[in-house]
Amino acid sequence: SPHSGRALSEAGFAGAPIVAYDFEWQSELIITGETGELVENNDVNGMADAVVKYLNNPDYAKRMGLNVRKAAMEMLDPVKLCEHEKNEYEKLFNRKQCIGAKK
Repeated sequence: SPHSGRALSEAGFAGAPIVAYDFEWQSELIITGETGELVENNDVNGMADAVVKYLNNPDYAKRMGLNVRKAAMEMLDPVKLCEHEKNEYEKLFNRKQCIGAKK
């Protein structure tokens, strides 16, 4: 998952063991040793080493896949995301009303 955007979510939902660059929001889902392997952005050798780690440790790879699936389902739950988005818009609307009321 070098710079995958939405594909990172899909790989997480699939329970694939993920190696990702520390780029944009990737570190919000991928935590080394917990939900996958996160390597420094553009560290090609680090990415290769992390893939080899999975290949040499299939039980670890499977555990990371299960963990990232659980984390993705929690973090990216559509109902929770919708509620979060509604709450954020409501904060913005309320702030605008308060600013307008001060004038």
